[in-house]
Amino acid sequence: MKVSVSQYSDARTTFPWSTTEQRPVLGSVLRAQSIGAVAVREISQSVAGRIAAVFDRSVYVDLGSQWICIGDATVGNGPVNLLLEPTPYSGVFADLVVDQPVRVCAGAVHLGKRPLIIETAAKVWLPPLVSEWTKESLIRGLDALNAISRGRAPRQGLSVFLYGRGSELSDTREAHVGALPVFELESWLLNRLVDMRCLEGVPESAQQLIGLGPGLTPSGDDFLGGILIALSLVHRQDIAALLYADLCPRLLTRTGPISRTHLAAASAGQGLEALHLAINSVIEGNVEMIPTRLHHIDRIGSSSGWDALAGAYVVLRACLVQPAGLQKRPLGSN
Repeated sequence: MKVSVSQYSDARTTFPWSTTEQRPVLGSVLRAQSIGAVAVREISQSVAGRIAAVFDRSVYVDLGSQWICIGDATVGNGPVNLLLEPTPYSGVFADLVVDQPVRVCAGAVHLGKRPLIIETAAKVWLPPLVSEWTKESLIRGLDALNAISRGRAPRQGLSVFLYGRGSELSDTREAHVGALPVFELESWLLNRLVDMRCLEGVPESAQQLIGLGPGLTPSGDDFLGGILIALSLVHRQDIAALLYADLCPRLLTRTGPISRTHLAAASAGQGLEALHLAINSVIEGNVEMIPTRLHHIDRIGSSSGWDALAGAYVVLRACLVQPAGLQKRPLGSN
């Protein structure tokens, strides 16, 4: 289904050039510096699509079965992201408009009617691996994250679940609506992690998290994405697959296409690099690095990074009750 996101306040159809900007000329060729594993799969074949959303520093492209994000380095590495090499041009995407054509062929992406051409020969990005870790390192990391987040996590969204019951600590709608779903989802995850024979289904209340909150990636979706990624890191892709399959039927009607794109990647254990590095530092108990990692989490949307980290925290905390769930070997993506 092709959906335009131009109705969102932070999307646009065009941005005017100021007189001081240096704009790309017709037929300008830019180069990619890195491409996420999901994105590279899509652009490895000849395909036509359309521009789905345009922002100052990035553009989302609908290639039919998959959306990918093309942007500058500030967007950050991620599974669906194609990052451009530095360019002398400002406002690279300024002339692009929603529904303009996109063509992928011969190792290049052609955007819009100009066209803007992007050469795609670049390194493929994959999530960073987690090094050796133990139950003690995980406890150390979770304790540090809990303590630091109390004075640092934003009040909006679901990050309050990093250090307690959200409805008791925040008066936001997201915290109140999310309190029961988060509690029941955490209980379900614990049962599944502890007992491999557990047949309990995903709690119905988990559906309330879909689309919960404002923005292109609502807090509830980011929280669920963090859960899916963390489950992959502790080698419980079976639980992640079960949860994602339960969520899928309602995603189309309850959240937007950009959020669905990132949730699909999360179901395969992949998210933004900054999120992976933060989760890794917690699992490894790298207390010295956690504050630096959280600085980068701050930069992911208004609260998206923190919402996703809170979801991962729920999974990692449940792992402490299940010694068999701790894998004393490097962890990574599928």
